[in-house]
Amino acid sequence: MNILPKFLYLFQSVPVFIPKSYFDTLDSIISSYIWKGKRPRVSRTHLQKSKPNGGLALPNFRLYYWAANIRSLLYWANGRQTSSTSWLTMEVSSSQHIPLAALLGASYPLSVPHPITSPVIQQSLRVWTQFRKCLRLCSFSLQTPILSGCLFPPSSLDLAFKDWQVMGIKSFKDLFIDNNFASFDQLTNKFGIPRTHFFRYLQIRHFLQSQLPDFPEAPQSSVIDDILSLQPSGKGLISKIYSKLTDLNQVSTARIRAAWEQDLNQHLSDDAWDSILGLVNATSFCSRHSLLQFKVVHRAHMSKAKLSHIYPDVNPQCDKCGSDEATLIHSFWVCPRLRTYWQEVFQTLSVDLSILSIYLKIQTS
Repeated sequence: MNILPKFLYLFQSVPVFIPKSYFDTLDSIISSYIWKGKRPRVSRTHLQKSKPNGGLALPNFRLYYWAANIRSLLYWANGRQTSSTSWLTMEVSSSQHIPLAALLGASYPLSVPHPITSPVIQQSLRVWTQFRKCLRLCSFSLQTPILSGCLFPPSSLDLAFKDWQVMGIKSFKDLFIDNNFASFDQLTNKFGIPRTHFFRYLQIRHFLQSQLPDFPEAPQSSVIDDILSLQPSGKGLISKIYSKLTDLNQVSTARIRAAWEQDLNQHLSDDAWDSILGLVNATSFCSRHSLLQFKVVHRAHMSKAKLSHIYPDVNPQCDKCGSDEATLIHSFWVCPRLRTYWQEVFQTLSVDLSILSIYLKIQTS
């Protein structure tokens, strides 16, 4: 809560390309602070997962860096220039030969026909390229505007495509109906395109055939499509973008799930496992309780059974009963010496909750 806003202020102020090594160093410092210089027991990626997915929402500074820079780039995609976005006017005017919105939706690696002289645009594109390459989001986006000269040259040579924009065909996505590339008759009926524009229709169709491997079917909506469809002036935009990037960067919990299945000697369905992860932060308002839940679910505790595999001189037998291996499930629940304790807990809660239920009924009657 103290450190993240300071970084966000810097990330939003001026677009500066930051290499991965910087964030690796920052994560190392944070990890050393969390674990007090000891070896981490839980992967940082599990800590960074969102709370509904069983994580502790530890900030991923690199994703926040991308989200903060993408927020500004959405003004390129939106194209609306107001008195509060005078910087956008300057950036657009400095790249008259290259529509900035077209660069965001283009497939990568990106080839720019004209050199970009603005250092702000250069750095912004470096950040955008870094983001797309690292998350492997290199495919063409249908959110790209048709008036994109560097990608679709006929749009800058033929003024008729500006008429298409006035009629309602602004991006390549508008050319698809029911997830299929529309016929010329369908576009004519829907947007009122003149019959004399048939050759322009063929030009666009040929271009999309070169960009989309499954043409004439529309590709599935990607994270890039979702991000470019956001309004730049919306509240909490950085958080929305960060949430989308976090969902895309989720780490699998299959190994943890398999370990619990082995200890419990039963199969955990997908719904049951999702419910377990969701309850990590939903059972109590107390952050300390959530942390305890997180450690249990993610098997952060070192059982004697596990320590015996690391250190041969450690006895894997349970210290309480001395009869079985001290696995996590045995140490938490199955041990015979613990059954009396859990029975007393269950009976106490049952009595207290039944008394509370009777009291509430009396109060409401």
